[in-house]
Amino acid sequence: MNTYFRLYRYPLSFYGVLLLMAGSLLSGCFGTYGNLRSNPAIALQFKETRVPEEYRYFYNGRKFLPYAIVGIHPNIRFNSRMWSPVDPKGEAFKRMLDFMYDQYRGVDPMGAEILDPQGKRVGIWYSTYRHTAVKIEKDGSLSVLPPYIPKRRGKGPF
Repeated sequence: MNTYFRLYRYPLSFYGVLLLMAGSLLSGCFGTYGNLRSNPAIALQFKETRVPEEYRYFYNGRKFLPYAIVGIHPNIRFNSRMWSPVDPKGEAFKRMLDFMYDQYRGVDPMGAEILDPQGKRVGIWYSTYRHTAVKIEKDGSLSVLPPYIPKRRGKGPF
């Protein structure tokens, strides 16, 4: 009876330790990634062209057919090598917003908050694409990957 009890108890503790190790490894991997949290109020602000003035705005894609527009808080260092700046008060910005509706898929653009790994809002997002990678780099800057990269079918953005 004593041998049976030991065989029964040790596999459970082994699997418990294994799950604990896997959980700690995964939490370390996700430590520098933020995310998007959908917010219909942000989509409405973009549609009505009354976006918050304190943000710096960038777009990715073609000038009059962008894949996404982001507004980044001014205190955040933004890694903008894949994004182009745009003035939210200019005519180009208004035209971009007019062409954000995806005619081919029938999809309205989504407004979202860009959140850092701690859940703090660092910017806003407007795009027909619902997902992207948000990462805080080792130097503390924010990287928001483009939601679509032409000629990279089947390949990730990295």
